[in-house]
Amino acid sequence: MTKHPFQVAMEERDHDAYVELLSPDARLNSPVLHLPFVGRETVAPLLGVLRDCFEDPVYTDELRAPGSLGLVFRARIAGLDAEGMQLLRFDEEDRIDSITGLLRPIRASMALSEAMGPRVVKLENRTYGLRDA
Repeated sequence: MTKHPFQVAMEERDHDAYVELLSPDARLNSPVLHLPFVGRETVAPLLGVLRDCFEDPVYTDELRAPGSLGLVFRARIAGLDAEGMQLLRFDEEDRIDSITGLLRPIRASMALSEAMGPRVVKLENRTYGLRDA
C-alpha cells in the first residue's frame, strides 16, 4: 500500500509538504492539552516541532475509513518507549481538516508535555499556538 503524503512528510521532515496538506482551518488536538491548535499557519510549524520531540519514529499500521486515516507509530521520547496514533480527518477537497494525536503510556505523554511546554502559549481565542522564538 502506498504511504499517505502526511506520513512521507513526517518521515522526511518536509515542512512545505505539511503546509500543502492542511486545510486553511486545520485543527490539531493534542494528547495533553484540552484546547486545539487552529489554522494552517499554526498547525504546520507545530508538526515540525512535535516531530523533533520523537526519536526513531516508525509507522507500524494504517487504519483507513472514508474521510479519515489513522497512522499508528512507535518511537522514543526522552528515552521512553512510546506508541501513538495520528488520526487524520479530511475535508471535501481531501486536505487535512483535523489531526488528533494519541500517545501512550502516560509517562511518554508527560515527557511530550514537558518538552513542548516552554514552546506553547495559550491564545486569547482560547486555542494554543507556538511561542515566538
